[in-house]
Amino acid sequence: MPGDATVVNAVLDRIEQSTVCVQQSRRLLSETRYRIAASRRRLNPAFAFTGAADEETPDALRQSIRARLASRALFRVGARVIAGNGSGNLCAVCRNRVDHYEIEYEISLGGGVAVVTHLRCYVVWRDESVSQDQQRTA
Repeated sequence: MPGDATVVNAVLDRIEQSTVCVQQSRRLLSETRYRIAASRRRLNPAFAFTGAADEETPDALRQSIRARLASRALFRVGARVIAGNGSGNLCAVCRNRVDHYEIEYEISLGGGVAVVTHLRCYVVWRDESVSQDQQRTA
């Protein structure tokens, strides 16, 4: 039965080739999805981190926020914020306008008073606030 062995080997070769093709197709699909998402971010400014904080290096922004938190020029951010479209108000962190196409984070101070920040400014401000809280409890 030497003919059966060659048929089995041919079938196993086809299965192996199919497995390789499926893996390549999945890799290509993953790369394509990544490129589509990257293109959307480049084409639509609302999907990007924007604001004056982009002009600063992340370390410079972080150091500025740390210093202002230590001097109490900035308060520690709590957990309650409201996100929405930019209103044109000045960012509490970088002091530049939050344009209408940007994401704005509104932080309530109570009594109907609130401050706004860019997304990137808020993220760093929140991280530094949490870091200071953890240092105080340790």
